[in-house]
Amino acid sequence: MDWNSFGGKWSRRDGKDVIVTNTHDRRLEIFIVGNDDALYHRWQERPGGGWSGEWESLGGKWPDDSDPVVVVNADGRLEVFMVGNDKELYHRWQERPGGGWN
Repeated sequence: MDWNSFGGKWSRRDGKDVIVTNTHDRRLEIFIVGNDDALYHRWQERPGGGWSGEWESLGGKWPDDSDPVVVVNADGRLEVFMVGNDKELYHRWQERPGGGWN
């Protein structure tokens, strides 16, 4: 069986991991910090189905030793936490389950 590419140019740097989580409706969502130090994500269009077309940036300028932590809130919205260059904790969250980000 062959591996399929998700596209994008990523370099495996210390502290930069691929984070995969389940959404409220059992779809997978992937988060990774890019070579430009911004956070990116892609998601399944439906459980077990195809993936969103392009990597979408959630922005930021994250240090090499900061990995995203992603949780599902009780109401189904995803929330992402990152530690910044200033050592402060930052977060973004979905406005509704499966929706856009604040």
